[in-house]
Amino acid sequence: MAQGTLTVPEGARMHPSRLRRFIREMLRPWNALLFIFWSLFVYVWLRGWNNAAMFDRGWWFDAGGHALFGFLGALTFFYLFRRYAVRGIFNIAGDFFLALIIVSVVTSLGLLWEGIELGYDLAIQPSVADWLAKAQKNSVDTTIDMLENAGFAVLAMLAVAAYRALHRKRHSDESEREEIEELSARIEHLSRDLRRRRAEQLRVFNRRLLPSLRRLMQSIKRGDTEK
Repeated sequence: MAQGTLTVPEGARMHPSRLRRFIREMLRPWNALLFIFWSLFVYVWLRGWNNAAMFDRGWWFDAGGHALFGFLGALTFFYLFRRYAVRGIFNIAGDFFLALIIVSVVTSLGLLWEGIELGYDLAIQPSVADWLAKAQKNSVDTTIDMLENAGFAVLAMLAVAAYRALHRKRHSDESEREEIEELSARIEHLSRDLRRRRAEQLRVFNRRLLPSLRRLMQSIKRGDTEK
């Protein structure tokens, strides 16, 4: 290697194929629309903050934002899980487990957001940006926001379940094809998991048991030689 040449560690470089795959997925119509929608949602919601009293126009704007986030956020996660993670544990466990995970994720993000608002009201707004509106009105406002996030996420999952049931009833042939594809994905996941477990057991055997067997055979040979 020539002097002065700087080498980049292998782990510090992003594999070109992964970067291309990420860009290709982001350019898919649904993914691009979701990215644009949520970017606009955050922009409009943050600009809508004001020092509103409970149940006036500004409060209803914030409450509508939480309801929209709970419902459409759950649908967004359902789309992402079904497209990119359904061949894993979610496929094995079933739709109920997937819906439970999605509601939990949306609720957790809502709790995280309320924590950010609390930190903003306690540390930033009074000392750095007192001319800006406070994020939280009171404990009632915070409780309603959290209930909206979780409640509308549950409503979204119930809407998905109703749509899938109606779809199975009206398009039985297509539903059967989808179920066959899901069963094939489950079999593929189980076979991949079995291969992974078998490889781990072989590694454990080669790393731990095989040296012990070798030492045992050597001790037996030394005992025979001494005799």
